[in-house]
Amino acid sequence: MLERGMESAEGQVASRRRILVDAGIRAFAFCRMSRGEIAAYRRRPGTLPPGWGGIQASTLRYSDEQTIGAVAALVMAVGQLGGSSPASFQRWGVVAASRFLGRSNLLAAMNRFRAEGVWGVSPHLIPHFALHSPAGTLSLAIGIHGPNLGTGGGRFCLTDGVLTALSWLSSGIVPGVWLVATGWSPEMSLEDDAQPREDAQCESLALALVPAGTEGASGFRLRLVASLRATEPSTIDIAELAENLQRQTEDLPRNGANRRRLIAHATHAGSTLPEPHFAPHSLSRSRLHKAGTDATGSYHVELTSPELHRINQEA
Repeated sequence: MLERGMESAEGQVASRRRILVDAGIRAFAFCRMSRGEIAAYRRRPGTLPPGWGGIQASTLRYSDEQTIGAVAALVMAVGQLGGSSPASFQRWGVVAASRFLGRSNLLAAMNRFRAEGVWGVSPHLIPHFALHSPAGTLSLAIGIHGPNLGTGGGRFCLTDGVLTALSWLSSGIVPGVWLVATGWSPEMSLEDDAQPREDAQCESLALALVPAGTEGASGFRLRLVASLRATEPSTIDIAELAENLQRQTEDLPRNGANRRRLIAHATHAGSTLPEPHFAPHSLSRSRLHKAGTDATGSYHVELTSPELHRINQEA
């Protein structure tokens, strides 16, 4: 009996989780773009809300394709902020989590270097295809003067981005963070001439993060949790995280305080989905989505939705 009680106590301790840092999600947007759509967006960038200024095509002329996708998602997310003043976002930070940024461009550059020497390599290679390039371009696009940083670069880049963004918020370095994650789906595989072996689409997710409990936050939270026991590492799927945010957002009342036009979604640049339909009566509870871990499996990224009760919505 005593041994059984000890085993039960050990199980409770093992299952305990410790929330390290968390943040509220004020707005988010997800987009999926083909290479052709990215090329078109490069020539004609999206339009920001009134007061935010415009994005010049010259800003994106030499940018990596993932940077273009990141800008498209960020422009959509800014549109979810309503009439918010651009001045209130100038001190925000920008964290870009790009997975294997610039692979095709770097392979093409190496081929030219072998064939032509140093004169065959473009001087734009380093400023536009380095790890921190997307974050710098995003800052220029919407006039952010806070810190900007690229994180990870590999399979676990989004977890690294979450850790960085939430650490900035918890330490008070910035009042808010734009966290933008990008990657190819399926992962881009290249021929020797730097051309993709199969069609792939760039997936981009932009999140406006604020300290948990901040006025204007939606009630959704992104948090980093430490477990007493490490688990098998798992990467965060950008589209899956966006899908869970969208699904949970659609459960909120159309005019509810937590909804606040939280979401934009596009299958390609400039195409948005209509508002979701709500049943007269629905029941939803607070939900938890475990998005992924760090490379060691010791830290987990979790998405939580606000606790809801029965909705009586008028037609």
